[in-house]
Amino acid sequence: MIIFGSRSIHVNTEQLKNTDCPNCQSKESLIISIYRRHAHIFWIPVFPLGKSGL
Repeated sequence: MIIFGSRSIHVNTEQLKNTDCPNCQSKESLIISIYRRHAHIFWIPVFPLGKSGL
């Protein structure tokens, strides 16, 4: 039996420079987290599938 799937891994968190919050207009208060999705076999990452920022 081979167990496979995909999982996201947190890569980095950064504060965005020169960007105002669209709701409260405070300066440089936005933070972005970057995640990389990997395919895995038996919970071992094999190859990356892409990145996303939240």
